Amino acid sequence: MDTSKGIWNRYRTSTPGLIQTLDLFIVFCGVMVVAVFGYGLVFTTQPFNAFISAIFATAGPLFFTISLRMQILNPKEFNNMSPEWAFLSYLACIGLLFFVISSFLG
Repeated sequence: MDTSKGIWNRYRTSTPGLIQTLDLFIVFCGVMVVAVFGYGLVFTTQPFNAFISAIFATAGPLFFTISLRMQILNPKEFNNMSPEWAFLSYLACIGLLFFVISSFLG
């Protein structure tokens, strides 16, 4: 128990607040993916296109947020991309994702 408490305290003190917020959103999106998938398995997947859209609507922001976190923490690996530019591309990808999802629902 002391080890996990030490890891938690180190994370809280050494990780910037923005990254902690992104991590919290990543965990939330992961829980939502599991919840939507579980709901689809237990109750129904019909209509199938709505089920797939719901999975994309929860998993897409998860992966885009992980990508944003990587771009903010390691800008040298992304041609010195500024955090503002990374966030702008994140918003553009999220907007495009939800446009595709809404058109897929038909």
